[in-house]
Amino acid sequence: MSNPESDEELAARAQKGDRAAFNVLVTRHHKRIFAFHRSSGNATQDAEDYTQETFLRVFKSIARYDSSQCFLPWLYTIARREAIRAWRKKKPAEPLPPAESLVDVEGDRHLGPHLWHLARLHLKPVAFTALWLQYREDLPLGEIACSIQKSESATKVLLHRARATLREKIDPAELIPQTQLHPESISP
Repeated sequence: MSNPESDEELAARAQKGDRAAFNVLVTRHHKRIFAFHRSSGNATQDAEDYTQETFLRVFKSIARYDSSQCFLPWLYTIARREAIRAWRKKKPAEPLPPAESLVDVEGDRHLGPHLWHLARLHLKPVAFTALWLQYREDLPLGEIACSIQKSESATKVLLHRARATLREKIDPAELIPQTQLHPESISP
């Protein structure tokens, strides 16, 4: 059984015009980039559009990718920029989607149905992205720092402050799924 090629090897092949290698990258990372865009509170169709736009931008800029660097932070940098671009285009008065539609697509229900939505509301985009990459994608600190274009020290501080902000602003009761609330479990 052969080992699958790394993202970096596939990207290097894609730089040479190998569309099959690029398609493997898209297939491999589509779900996580979609989840990243969906976590912003975007409707499913919007998140799919932003995901498609992210990969279109990756395709157009693959020649600028440095294959000696990790691919995933580079991909998330593009996804983050696309999320910011989309956020800037949205009208500020646009209503949020219903809360039940914001339950994470990957099953983070144990964290509470609104955690990522609340984090998005209370944090700056760069802080949200750093938390997402740490807790959802389990990226090492160096790759997170590369993705958000900050030093590792600045990223540590950013993550610390983001967690502190969430502790301060989010009531833990908001994170309990409504299905877990039973009248007998609520004390008078």
